[in-house]
Amino acid sequence: MFNPVQFLREATDELKKVHTPTWEETWRASLAVFGLIVIFGIFLGATDALIGYLVKSLLGA
Repeated sequence: MFNPVQFLREATDELKKVHTPTWEETWRASLAVFGLIVIFGIFLGATDALIGYLVKSLLGA
């Protein structure tokens, strides 16, 4: 059975466990995401160029 008082008590307990990242942690995570985006973009670009070259070679265009 749903008990609203127990639910609020458990929700409050869970909110006490929440950790807000510091500015440094946020900055480092942002740099990591940006770095991975750049690496993934280079990988996709190289893959596209290679497949394009192979298709042109096979089709003789």
